[in-house]
Amino acid sequence: MLLSMSPSDISIFPGNVHLRSEYDFELLCEKRFLSAMFSELANIMKAEFARFHFVICSGGSGDDLEIETPAETTVVIVISDEHARVPLGLCSRTRLVFKSYLPGEGLTKNLYSFPLGYVESTASSLEKLSAGARPIRVFFSGNLNGQREPLLRALGTPMWCPRLLPAAVVRSIHPSLDYSGAFRNSYVKFTSGFRQGLSGEDYGAMLERSKIVICPPGFYSVETFRHFEAMRAGCVVVTAPLPPLYFYEGAPHMVLHSWKDLKSRINGLLGNAEALQERQNLTLEWWRARCSEQATARRIAAALAT
Repeated sequence: MLLSMSPSDISIFPGNVHLRSEYDFELLCEKRFLSAMFSELANIMKAEFARFHFVICSGGSGDDLEIETPAETTVVIVISDEHARVPLGLCSRTRLVFKSYLPGEGLTKNLYSFPLGYVESTASSLEKLSAGARPIRVFFSGNLNGQREPLLRALGTPMWCPRLLPAAVVRSIHPSLDYSGAFRNSYVKFTSGFRQGLSGEDYGAMLERSKIVICPPGFYSVETFRHFEAMRAGCVVVTAPLPPLYFYEGAPHMVLHSWKDLKSRINGLLGNAEALQERQNLTLEWWRARCSEQATARRIAAALAT
């Protein structure tokens, strides 16, 4: 799909940042993350920032993107491609490409991974509570799809459910969507559809009050906004194995190679207050050092300086 340049530059950005998307910038889930990242990048690069042309591409792999600026000064950020395609054609026509959803690093010399960021409405400004002060032991609220069938089993559902069935079919097989009883003082609920659960603001507030957040795969990708939202809020992330990317490798997540281990691993951590607090501290530091807007801007600036 060929994406056309938006009628004008994004007003909140400098004039050398452009959007190629079917959607207005205000409709992008990542808008707050992108805004803060570009602000930080401009501060880091100072006058050098104006030498480059930055393009945000939302939709598709980016390979069909028309580049209207010189390759040596063009930097493209590709978001939203949950199919994790590798835009080798785009890389051949630009200085650098940063892309969300990649299968790995080093696939070509000028291609870098880019964090998914977070949905703006979930970004609470509350001071981060210590793990011990958070009243919700385990939190999950999200749509139900076939990719999450192993999690359903681990939470107590004995029935089988084929992967990648339409969500409506999966919900008809599993009519009970509330699994909060799997863990004491917890909130674990599947919603009836995409964006049919908590509001973004309520979701963000729940994150801030949760010790541990379960982050199962999305419909297509194991990567989700939930991983980054939970890290930013200071929650311990429980996840299936993630791609070998800069912001995942070495992360202090609880990685489950089988969802059958869910209850034993979580209960083990909940039973060790010192280890839980240490994991929270490491998670917040990991967010700041690898995943935050500031860390992402530093990485882009460093890549442009080489």
